[in-house]
Amino acid sequence: MSETVKQPDHYTVGGIETIDFIRAKLTPAEFLGYCKGNVLKYVSRAPYKNGNEDYAKADTYTGWMQEAAMQVGDVRPDEIQALRKKVQTQEQHIDFYRGINARLVERIKYLEDLR
Repeated sequence: MSETVKQPDHYTVGGIETIDFIRAKLTPAEFLGYCKGNVLKYVSRAPYKNGNEDYAKADTYTGWMQEAAMQVGDVRPDEIQALRKKVQTQEQHIDFYRGINARLVERIKYLEDLR
């Protein structure tokens, strides 16, 4: 996974990564909710903004959410698996539409060359 997803440079200014600071300031239950909100944010915006990078971020937050759920004692594997599946499905959709877009661009170029 790229460093822009796992540890972007701008999030480590001051000697501590932002996510570690947030985790230290929230209870495990609060951090669980924070992670879930970020998963939903990245999955919902991915098709319109950063595509696979947003899906990778959602997957990272899903892992942190799972860790927090274990600390809270509220491990809901079905919910976590459902979020992971949604992330994977969205990744497949974006790859599919990128492929269609590439083929359309090629077709348009071909038709333009015929003129």
